[in-house]
Amino acid sequence: YPIITGGVNLIDKDAYLTKLKMLLIERYGYLKRCEVAPPELIQYLEGYLSAARTLDAVSYDEIKAVMDKAHYEVFGKTIEERQLAELYAPVPQGDPDDLELPTWIRWGVRLDRL
Repeated sequence: YPIITGGVNLIDKDAYLTKLKMLLIERYGYLKRCEVAPPELIQYLEGYLSAARTLDAVSYDEIKAVMDKAHYEVFGKTIEERQLAELYAPVPQGDPDDLELPTWIRWGVRLDRL
């Protein structure tokens, strides 16, 4: 069905924001597991956001609020709190021989999930 007809907005904003939250939770889940999200998910999410903003279907503040809620559900803290925690996180003092291992192995990234 048409999203906009004759300047009248026909998008179901609640359904859009619910789907956005679902996509963001999936994306943040990959981040939490230190995994790379599938490029298809990233591209879909970027297109989903871009289309809504281009059509003026939702405001930046509405998108930001959904992003904050989804992030809190996955990480248990706000985006800002997580950024500060990561910024000031102590550097692990492991065995220097561990640096011989590739970073993706030390971080626990599994290739079978890429």
